[in-house]
Amino acid sequence: MLRAAAGGFDNLLPADFEGIALEHLVLNEIRAHMHYANVKGTLGYWATPSGTEVDFVYSHGTRTVGIEVKYSRVWRNEFRKGLKALCEDRDAQTWVVYRGAEEMRVDGTRVMPVAAFLRCLHAGKVLGA
Repeated sequence: MLRAAAGGFDNLLPADFEGIALEHLVLNEIRAHMHYANVKGTLGYWATPSGTEVDFVYSHGTRTVGIEVKYSRVWRNEFRKGLKALCEDRDAQTWVVYRGAEEMRVDGTRVMPVAAFLRCLHAGKVLGA
């Protein structure tokens, strides 16, 4: 819709458009959950000076949750790169959301398909209540 309003129909979509759209979907679901469940805390982005990043970082008191969103249907261990760097900086619970079908734990990180992650989020299992 924003693209249409800006007159962008003549422009090609960026190559990573689907990934950006998935990140926005997850962001809006997190924000909605925080609002409707009255979850206190802040939601932001985290990066190192070298450019390693985590898509979403939730903080409240001493609790930190890092969430990385990947458009891929196939799990790759490199998806945890930013989350590992975040955990070197502070104690954090970490999640990877991806389009694959398998749920798993990889070195303490919960790896979940999008729908399963959203169920956990809205059940209060990701950010807490």
